[in-house]
Order: sequence, then structure tokens, then C-alpha cells
Amino acid sequence: MLIDGFLDTLTRAEAHMEAQRFKEKGEAIARCLDIIGGLNSALDMERGGEMAQQMNRLYDFCSLRLFEASTYNEAGKLAEVRTVMTNIQEGWQNFGAVHGNK
Repeated sequence: MLIDGFLDTLTRAEAHMEAQRFKEKGEAIARCLDIIGGLNSALDMERGGEMAQQMNRLYDFCSLRLFEASTYNEAGKLAEVRTVMTNIQEGWQNFGAVHGNK
């Protein structure tokens, strides 16, 4: 799943930030932003209704936090993003389990 790749890349960004490898941190966060952009662009805002709007807001929140984390080297912002994206991932997994799509 795309979110798995996102979380792996986020882990790399955290490690780069901690090791003060700022170029690599920036590249990893840029990749995270690309993935969120892809997820956001896949939303059908007309047919998705309130759910699509809420997902759009969550993706915007994550994008802003990633930008702030990169700019100010704040690992706590990355943790916030991890929490949101993990919750989204778990929600999709639970939906798939309930509806027979694992």
C-alpha cells in the first residue's frame, strides 16, 4: 500500500534529521510530500462528499507539518504526521477487513 511506503520514507526522514543529514532529510520529506500529493489528487471531491473533504484536510495538515518539520528540524512534527497517517492506514485496513478486501 502507498501508505506503507510513505511511513518507511518518513522513518528515513526521522533518522536523517536525528543524524543531521539535512540533504537526505529534505529529499525524504520531499518524497513524503509527493506521496501525500498523490493520495490527495486521487480523492473524488464530487462523489466522495464529506469523507473526501475530511481526507483532503488531513492531507493538507500532514503537508503543512512536513514542511514545518523540514524547515525547523522539528522531529515532533514528523511524529504528528506519523500518527495521522497510521490512523488513516488502520482505518483502510479495518474497512477492508469488514468488507472482505484485505
